[in-house]
Amino acid sequence: MSQYELIDTLERLHETYSERCKRITALLNEVKADYKDQRKAQNRRNRIKDGYVQYRLFYPEDMPPEEAIAPDPPPAVWAIQDSERTRMRSNLNTLNRVVKALHFAAEALQTEPLDAVKLAKGQEMLKALRSALPELPDILGRYEVILQATVERLSITFGATLRDAFAAEGLTLEGRPPHMHVGRFRIALDFTKRTANLSYGKEPVGKSVKLSAELILKAYRAAYKEIYEREMNGEEWIKQLYEAWRTTCFRQGSRESDASLVACYVELALQRQSDSFLRREPRKSLFKEYTRAQFAYDADLFITRRGLRYDGWMPILRTASKAQTSSPERAIWIVSGDTPDIGSYFSTLAFRKDG
Repeated sequence: MSQYELIDTLERLHETYSERCKRITALLNEVKADYKDQRKAQNRRNRIKDGYVQYRLFYPEDMPPEEAIAPDPPPAVWAIQDSERTRMRSNLNTLNRVVKALHFAAEALQTEPLDAVKLAKGQEMLKALRSALPELPDILGRYEVILQATVERLSITFGATLRDAFAAEGLTLEGRPPHMHVGRFRIALDFTKRTANLSYGKEPVGKSVKLSAELILKAYRAAYKEIYEREMNGEEWIKQLYEAWRTTCFRQGSRESDASLVACYVELALQRQSDSFLRREPRKSLFKEYTRAQFAYDADLFITRRGLRYDGWMPILRTASKAQTSSPERAIWIVSGDTPDIGSYFSTLAFRKDG
């Protein structure tokens, strides 16, 4: 099925389901109008009865027998029961979503050139209607082929543009979309959302940026500066890490030397704050940021590469188990090589006294 055949199929289904919506809507409107007519008739009869009571007060001698007033009809009732009307409204809401999804998907396929973002949104809308659209599996399969081809074309052209932008700065961008890297930084491209995310190793850096070579390069420069171009005192850092480890062990109530590395990182981040933040007023404007990526870089530099110790205490990082690597609350990825994937997840920190 070609792109244009798929458009014809979507438009035909759109017309079919639109007609169903119209019929159900018309039926519900008729039922509602019927109920209103019954209520109006009841109200009119009540007004007549009230008027007749007043008439008898004015002309008691002309009062006809009681049988002159016909018995009241049954109270107003819905022509279709409540449960069935609720089901009909639910089905109508689903059909409206189907109609909207079919219309949007057909429009996305007619955009020139094809827009991956719009196609991806259409895919999400169709996927949400699995039970309501029997024809969906075949349609979705065809639709996703077109979406994937669109993403592939975009990745080739944008990947080349991004490489050129980095090359102009003397940087070599390796890999292929959607995952590329420069040094220890990974760049994840999402063509269906038109966004890019940077990470140092596997630790996220900054917020998502729009899919623009200029903005991605700018985000990389900022991330590089925040991690590599800080003034750091290794001796002071290892001392703070030791104190953070001692505090974490105490809070965990553990006499053993191993402490959660993430908890130690959080404690270290707090120790780096100014007295104004810790003792007087912990305002956001006074908080000194210390990211996980910065900590990961510092841990590799001062522990792995320089082998720093504090007062004879040697820090020891222990690798995480496979179960721990799935949670950022239990492990931190520390890069040890020249690319983002050369490194390990670590979950605990210990200090051991030399000798």
